[in-house]
This record gives sequence, structure tokens and C-alpha cells, in this order.
Amino acid sequence: MSEVQAELGLPTHQLITESPTRWGSRQRMIERFLEQEKAVVRVLGSDKKSRHLVPTWQDLDVLESINKAVKPLQEFTDALSGESYVSVSYIKPVLHLFKTSLLQPEEEDAELTKTIKGKIMRYLDDKYSDPVKDELLDMSSLVDPRFRTTYIDPDKVEPVKKRAVAEMMSLPAPANNSTPQQPGTAVQLLRNVFSTVGVLVREDGQQIMWKYIEELHKLQEEGLRLGNKLKMAHIQWRNQKMKVNLAAQLFSSSVADALEYSEKELKYPQFTGSAATVQFLRTIDAAFDVLNSRNPLGRGHKAPIKPATKHRAIGILEEAESLLRGLKMKGKDNKLVPLHATQKKTPICGFIACGRSVIGIYEDLVEQPAAPCRYLLTYKLSQDHLELFFSAIRAHGGYNNNPNVRQFRGAYKRLLVRHQVKKGTGNCLLRDNTTILDSTPANINMARRLGIEPVEEIVTEDDTLANLPDVNHLSEYKEAAFSYIAGFIVKKIELKVTCMPCSHALTSADSASICNFEEQRWPTETITRHHFSVSSYRKMFSAASKCQ
Repeated sequence: MSEVQAELGLPTHQLITESPTRWGSRQRMIERFLEQEKAVVRVLGSDKKSRHLVPTWQDLDVLESINKAVKPLQEFTDALSGESYVSVSYIKPVLHLFKTSLLQPEEEDAELTKTIKGKIMRYLDDKYSDPVKDELLDMSSLVDPRFRTTYIDPDKVEPVKKRAVAEMMSLPAPANNSTPQQPGTAVQLLRNVFSTVGVLVREDGQQIMWKYIEELHKLQEEGLRLGNKLKMAHIQWRNQKMKVNLAAQLFSSSVADALEYSEKELKYPQFTGSAATVQFLRTIDAAFDVLNSRNPLGRGHKAPIKPATKHRAIGILEEAESLLRGLKMKGKDNKLVPLHATQKKTPICGFIACGRSVIGIYEDLVEQPAAPCRYLLTYKLSQDHLELFFSAIRAHGGYNNNPNVRQFRGAYKRLLVRHQVKKGTGNCLLRDNTTILDSTPANINMARRLGIEPVEEIVTEDDTLANLPDVNHLSEYKEAAFSYIAGFIVKKIELKVTCMPCSHALTSADSASICNFEEQRWPTETITRHHFSVSSYRKMFSAASKCQ
């Protein structure tokens, strides 16, 4: 076929086959056949077995008549079937064009062409003769600024205008209800606004300032952190703005505790006046914990919402709503304007809507008669499970993050047979033990067959002691950090140590540390009792040596 096309000087196009699911495929098939008619005739005529398939002149006349009548309709079919723009207002102009031009019989048309055009036009007239449809098409043409009343019957123009005005006047006022967001998304956007604006003003006039977060990061660049996870990634978040954990770790009680300790205990001047920022961080952290409860046995803010904890959870959400509603920022003229009245209102409205939605879901699923649930774990309402699954699917596709059906099916089978859905480098982290796809990993099966036991990595003494700070020359900040870390270690050791001299050497009750601000994390007893100074190292080792 290609050789014949080259000899006859025809385009090297392949023939098209009609597809029942493709609009206009029959017309394109006929058009391509007429284009390659000479090549098709020569190829069929060169073989005795296919010579009887050579089309006759009558066949060609029929195909040319059909193509001439139907071809003008193909472009309008594509235009009227678009999904990215409004097309209903095109119908009146297109029908007018068909009647006056495209489907109007011409002198040189064959009888078959005239018959086809006439039947198409009668079909369209019958289809759009319904008065209800006609009124809808008139209304859509009227509101389209390209057409207005051009294609409306002059006798119907005034009635159509009156109806349009009446419908516009009857439209309800736009609602102010916000679409609920995921708690993680709301916290992300709130972090973005907080960092961009720099200074938020509470309803009582106190300022919430981003500079305190930056100053805390600068202070912790010495190498030790005051019980929080604040790093450079939290300050320069724009490179990883989709990471929910960075926003959640910023709005945490540990960051608030570090700010409060730096102001009240260490007396650093750069943290003076940070009380409003501390309260803001704790309020958002408590509300975020309520909206992300995932353990039926959880305590405090992370407890499931049930009749015993309902009032506390609702109180936390209402406090957060009151705080967010009262936030203000400086406008263009340096006047304070409510944050929820600006273009940066999305996290405010989303957070409030999310809290109210959770309360409504709790009332429907727990408090109603014959309710199906005894408590509500709000993390189960999150989309993190779907995002983790999609991340695992995309990871199996390499650089292809838009798999087709066959690729998705193959990735799903590999996940189903060989692996579990695990946390990766996506935007979400695995926060509970919800099993989506479960199977024994291949490496465990191999270890079982070979009788191999896992061996911990051995760290040499030189590597362990290489980066230890000099404990004899510590700043006040590092002393506090050491006290916090050592206090946590001592609390864990005391649970296992039975020797009274060792236990006495571990603890000291005559000093205060940042651990006082962590009392709410250890409700059984205060952390103050577990203050562990640097000098206590010598006591512990000397007592341990005597026991030996």
C-alpha cells in the first residue's frame, strides 16, 4: 500500500476503521477511503482473490454523497461536546447556521445528498420543537454576551428578558458556609499565613509573632533542642510546603514550652512578650490533636470523642474557633482588619468548618438512638489512608505518576501479593496501624526459610563519642537541654532500677528545669523530681560501681 501511495503521489496515510464508541469515525473512514481510492483500487485489483472487492462507480457516488452531507457536521459535533466550556448557548446559533447554510440543498448536490440533508434537518427540528427546550435555549443564548437576542424569535424577546430578570431576583443570597478541610490542610495553610504575615493580633490586642519561632531556631542551632523538633525545614517551609508533619510539629506544645521556658526561666530578651504566641501554639495543637485522635485508649487531647470526653473536646474546638475568629492583621493602610475577612481566610474558615463537622458527625454516629459507634476516632475521617495508598501506587510507577488502567492493575497486584502499604516520601505519614494491604513481606519469608535472625548494627566506641559536647563548659541553654534529656532518661531508668543507692543517685529535687513545663505529659507524677544535672553523672557511676 505504501509503495502504491508513493507511485501515485498520495499522502502516506493509513485507512481508518469505524469505531462505535468514537463520534464521527464513520465519516472519517469514508473521507480517508475517498482520499486513498486510487491506491486501494490498484492494491485490490492486483490480487485475484480480492479483485471482486474493488468499488464500483455507484459505490463511489454513494460515499461521496454521504461525505458531502455529513462532513460539515463533524466540526460542530466536536465543539458542542466540549467539557471545559459551556456549550448549551451554541445550540440556537448552530441550528440557525444549519437551516440557512450548511444543510441547505444546493444545485450541484446529488439526490442522495439532498435527501440526507433533508432528513437531518427534519430530525433536528423535531428534537428541539419542545416548548420547554426552546425556552431553555432562548434563555442560554440571552445570557451569552456573544449572542444575546440575535437568534431568538423577535416575538419572544421581551418574555424571555422578563423571565431572566425574575429568575435573577429569586436567586438566594450566597452562603458564607465554608467547605470543611482536612485538619492537616488547615494547619498547613495556617502556618503559611502565620509565616507570611509575620504578626497576628488577637482580639485583646496581644501580638502573635513569627519572629519568636525564628529566634528559637537560632537558639537551638547550638546542636541541642529544648524537647521539640524545630529545624531549618520548619522555618524555610516553602521548599516542602506540602509536608503536613512540618506544620503539625510547628504548632506543638513542645515548641510553646520551649518559648515559655526561654522567656521565664532563661530570661532571654529576644523572647520577651511571647506569651500570646505560646497560647496560640497550644490552642492550635490541642484542637489538632482532637481532630486527629486515633487510639481508642488515648488520653488527654488525643482521647477519642465519647460521652465522657465530649464536653472537653467541644470546649477545645470552641476555644480554637473563638481564637481564630478574633485574629487580625494589618491591611494596606496599616489598619487592623479581621483575618477571616481577607483573602487569607481559607485556613480560618476551613479549621472552623472542620471542627463543627466533627461535632456533627459525633452526634450522628454516637449520640443518636441506636447509634452504630460507642466513640469517634477523628483520624479515621482523614484522607491520609487514601493518599498513602496513592503514594504507594505512584512509587511503583517510577517517574510515571499518571498510570493507565493496566499499569495500576499491575502495581496493585504487586502491593497485594508482596508488600504492605508503608510510609514513604509523600505528603502524609503513617500515624496508626490501619492495615490496607497486608501480606508477609518477602524478606521475612526468606529469613524464616534460611533461619536468619536480625542482628543489630554495631557502633564502635569512637563513633559514639566523636560528637559529644564538652560537659565542663556548657551554656545555660545547653544545661537546660541536658537536664531535659537526662530527666527523661532517668524516668525510664527508675522503672527498672531496684537498687536504692542507684535510684537515689539518679534524682535530685532542689532544682527546676524545663521539665516542669512538661508536667502535663506525665500525669502520674511531676517531672521536677527527675531533674538530672550534669554533676549527677558522677554520682550515678560511683553508686553503680559500689553495687558491683
